[in-house]
Amino acid sequence: MRAAIVLNSKGNIAKIEEDYIIATDAGYKEVLLQGKKPNIVIGDFDSSDMPKDLDVIKLQIEKDDTDGQAAIEYAKEHSIDEIVIYGVTGGRLDHELCNLSLLAKAHSYGINASAKQPDVTIFYKETGKVTFDINKGATFSIIAFGDELTITNGKGCKYPINNLNISKYDLGRSISNIALDDKVSFEIIKGSCLIFKY
Repeated sequence: MRAAIVLNSKGNIAKIEEDYIIATDAGYKEVLLQGKKPNIVIGDFDSSDMPKDLDVIKLQIEKDDTDGQAAIEYAKEHSIDEIVIYGVTGGRLDHELCNLSLLAKAHSYGINASAKQPDVTIFYKETGKVTFDINKGATFSIIAFGDELTITNGKGCKYPINNLNISKYDLGRSISNIALDDKVSFEIIKGSCLIFKY
């Protein structure tokens, strides 16, 4: 089953396309603004009133995990195998980084996950071949997610991806590549990455 996770964000949120919706904290307000109803709202409600007419899982304010992490756990427990996360940006920078890490957490559970913003789609990949559709001429960036990333056999990209080693100290080496076709592929030899598709 495919589901949306809508985070509490102060930024613009893309149009929610999924029918099954998990909202976190004040994220439920954005869902309602888009004329939809969340199936469940999960949160500590430290930044919002708790909704009265929706199904809610109330979390403690003082906890080790974020509301977004709790939403990933909920997806795992309910056999959801694909999620699209909305609202990953638009807040504090530390929150944004934590939100992006939700993609890796979902991957560790075998859940196919992406994050969608009005201007970008973000996904997480580990070792193996990576292929994705993209508009010809569009920009994409590959960001190492960990200490070191090695990628090779790039196809459909303007700037070569051949035995490219990227560490956490030189993330700029794989920023702003250009798609030469409607499909891009490369192979991850070592490490993991976030792919930003504009």
